[in-house]
Amino acid sequence: MSAPGTPDDFGHRSDGATPSDGVQNLKERLEATIQALVEKDMEVIEAYTLLNLMLVGGRPRPQALLGKLQSGELIAPVDLDLEPIRDYLTDRQLRKLSRVLVRYRELREDFASFVGKIVRTGKVAKGQHRRISGEVMDFLEFTEEVKTETWDLFAATDTLTGLMNRPAQARIFEEECRKARRRGSPFCLALIDADNFKAINDNHGHDAGDAVLVAIANRLDEGIRAFDHIFRHGGEEILLLLPRVTRRDADRMMERLRKCIADTPVRLPDGTEITATVSIGYSLLGDEPDITIDTALQTVDEALYQSKEAGRNRCTFRRYRR
Repeated sequence: MSAPGTPDDFGHRSDGATPSDGVQNLKERLEATIQALVEKDMEVIEAYTLLNLMLVGGRPRPQALLGKLQSGELIAPVDLDLEPIRDYLTDRQLRKLSRVLVRYRELREDFASFVGKIVRTGKVAKGQHRRISGEVMDFLEFTEEVKTETWDLFAATDTLTGLMNRPAQARIFEEECRKARRRGSPFCLALIDADNFKAINDNHGHDAGDAVLVAIANRLDEGIRAFDHIFRHGGEEILLLLPRVTRRDADRMMERLRKCIADTPVRLPDGTEITATVSIGYSLLGDEPDITIDTALQTVDEALYQSKEAGRNRCTFRRYRR
């Protein structure tokens, strides 16, 4: 029996998600996250506006405002779901988004506490009002920063496949290098190229080529673990970064992915089914002190070239050499 997280678990994602739509939903998930952050901002602003109207003009009355806060009509309970995008976030991004939720809950409690005290005593605690005002401004500044970072992640997503695109590679590569050194375990970097892609475009049209790329991207995404990384490298090339694998793991995984794609026909927009295959070049990396994304890519690109020269639809391993 394999240890948790080894390639025997590939195809059974550790997040329990059903991968039927693969990576296509990533942009929608990021958009939903950004929209949820915007809604949280608006809820806080609305509650703060009503609070100030109550203090200045007496409307709404404290009891009515407290009722709105307690019922969730204002500053509603948190409904921001991070699970669908958790595996696309860096540790820092995940901590910041989680912190938004904590701050939002704290604001909700502070608003209710402040208004409840007014209801009980009939007096306004000016110091508490100043503190809430400062918390509101801090919250709005913080969510603006988080929204900007989420938009950056959104911008780093390929429009056609939903995969992260090339600008995201260097950041995640460096982070995984740090983790690999800390854990003492390497990661697999694999460059995957759709075979005879020009012929598919020429014979069936560019819509067919797009359909093949999307199908390959989805099958790769369905066949890897939730904490692995997948990118559209450019053109018909896809890059995988798989943490915590041995050479044996990597060999088995690359062959499994290659076979899965070759054995599953792709349905084109006109209803035609064709067989698509891929060539793969891969290496184990992570603990070399001088490694960079460029030198790592050179290694797997050379391995990919060997696969194509040997007849395509095959996998080639190459040791890293700077």
